[in-house]
Amino acid sequence: MNTWNLKETDIYYLLRDSNLEPIPGSPLSGLEPAARSAELTPVKDKPGLIQALYRLARPETVLGMATFSPPDEPAFSWFYGSAEDGNFAFHETSEDGGHEIGWPADGFLILRSLQAPLALEKFAEKEDISLALDRAGFETVAVLSDWLQEVNLLSLLRREAPREMTFRETELLECCDRTRDSQDYRWMVPRSRLISPIGLDFSDDDIRLGLESLLAGRLLIRRDGVLSLSTSLGLACSRLAAVSGMSALSTQRQGTLSHVVALRIAGIALYLAEFRDIAADDFAVKITSVSQTDIYQRFKAGVGLSDPRKPAAPPEKKYLCPSCGNALRAGARFCAKCGYRLEKKR
Repeated sequence: MNTWNLKETDIYYLLRDSNLEPIPGSPLSGLEPAARSAELTPVKDKPGLIQALYRLARPETVLGMATFSPPDEPAFSWFYGSAEDGNFAFHETSEDGGHEIGWPADGFLILRSLQAPLALEKFAEKEDISLALDRAGFETVAVLSDWLQEVNLLSLLRREAPREMTFRETELLECCDRTRDSQDYRWMVPRSRLISPIGLDFSDDDIRLGLESLLAGRLLIRRDGVLSLSTSLGLACSRLAAVSGMSALSTQRQGTLSHVVALRIAGIALYLAEFRDIAADDFAVKITSVSQTDIYQRFKAGVGLSDPRKPAAPPEKKYLCPSCGNALRAGARFCAKCGYRLEKKR
């Protein structure tokens, strides 16, 4: 993949000279160039760069990729493509305001990058987990995962038996206060901000709404002010507390946004979070236990790749009338439009 490091002025005049007007949503929209001079950055492989700029200026598909493998910091990448092929242009803005552009990024290379943080030593076994949550419910499950991790660590330090999965609302709100502003990705609340397609607040009101949502879905039980986790929610929270790697893929095609996240659970299981109905302040998400094959197929669809082992069917051969050019049916002896007699059966 060729890479270029360019200033805004370089890109502005390359776009103008190529009659490329960035559309809204392009990473190249709103450039503010300096006056043109003879000191524009010289570029190698200018035709390749123009191909990349075309996809960056007028993207039909946008892929946002986030990967995370502790103890490394999360990594984020953006790719822009057209419907013409499976190649994408990479784009990143540097701290000094420069633009790093890469071309071409092959779709299968992106797919392999997404799979790297999810490697398991053996095949993942599917667990009986399926959670359907709204935004508030998702935030609350993240806090519950951190609360469960806290109480298990305290029990371990005190050499006590694991605590029953029961709590009061105030305990959960206190746990949320401790992790709300944390950047420590060993905890689920900061990790959930990597997972979510929109910003999360973790306000007390949101957590209370989430508790009511989980109660309505019978994932929580309340007795005398004490809340207890159902078996499925308890297992899901314990698994989410043990996330050891993740890959997220956002795909925007023709104005429609999809967002899917795969989670590696302590090297033994894989979970998939599929987000839908994504709005500025809400979404619905389904979290399920999946296999490696499920992950591969879901990411492949998100990137927009076809299976290379299944070659596309050859185009159907068409016969045209030599007199009027009308398309002929298979086996026709006469043209249905002009009546021309064909010399032999088609």
